[in-house]
Amino acid sequence: AIVLQAKHFEHIDEPLYAYYQHQESTVHTINMDRLYHRMEAARIMLKHAGDFGYLDTYHDEIEFKFTILFYVNTMFGYLQSEGKKDIAFLTALQREMKETFPDFEENPYYKARIGEEERMFIHMQQKGTRRMLAWYELKWFIRK
Repeated sequence: AIVLQAKHFEHIDEPLYAYYQHQESTVHTINMDRLYHRMEAARIMLKHAGDFGYLDTYHDEIEFKFTILFYVNTMFGYLQSEGKKDIAFLTALQREMKETFPDFEENPYYKARIGEEERMFIHMQQKGTRRMLAWYELKWFIRK
């Protein structure tokens, strides 16, 4: 949403940004603090879009970005983390997503860009976390 406030853009044909991914980075290491930070970043993005009046104009785009950041990446990141899964955390995640964007599964970007298997697990989780978790764990057990 911040890009929408820019009055002027320039292209600079020079690399001015570089980063190094290491095993301790947030991309490679999943813990509850990082998951909660990701969720909060999505809430801030959504609030900012609302505050600046972009939510109505770019509803589908913002809904999709929120869905990815807040829900999809958080849920699947959590499911892939080590240790016993907390049903309460997954249920709270599901509940907040449904309260924030009740029809997110109908979003055209969601339908086009989220894989079929991921959509199946997300849909299943929207109906019940325990069932989804059992299916998810069974899937990984079979694949191993």
